Amino acid sequence: MLRVTRVRLVEAEPIAIERLELPAALMPGLRPADMETGNFYQLLRERHDIHVAEATQTLEPSVTDPEQADLLDVPPYFPIMCVERTTQDTAGRTIEHARSVYRGDRYRITSKLHFDHTSG
Repeated sequence: MLRVTRVRLVEAEPIAIERLELPAALMPGLRPADMETGNFYQLLRERHDIHVAEATQTLEPSVTDPEQADLLDVPPYFPIMCVERTTQDTAGRTIEHARSVYRGDRYRITSKLHFDHTSG
């Protein structure tokens, strides 16, 4: 199992902490530099012929603990959105389990809902 922690930046400001668990056998030769820029799912397609198909994601509001606050450069107990995601590829294999936290002052979540005659 590969474990990756990365702090995502926008205009040199930390906005998210991502902690990924990845199956090492499916991603031989994955290097830290591969995770520093670019699109991770594109890298999986191009280098490892892994095509992401679906994910189950859970969102939960919370506040930073001291380590998260330090990495995000915010005070302790700052509002965050915690996201857990398990991602499968087109072969049904789990290719990623992610636990991320996003600064509550830098993100907004929008959902589009569809209704039909069976909606309750």
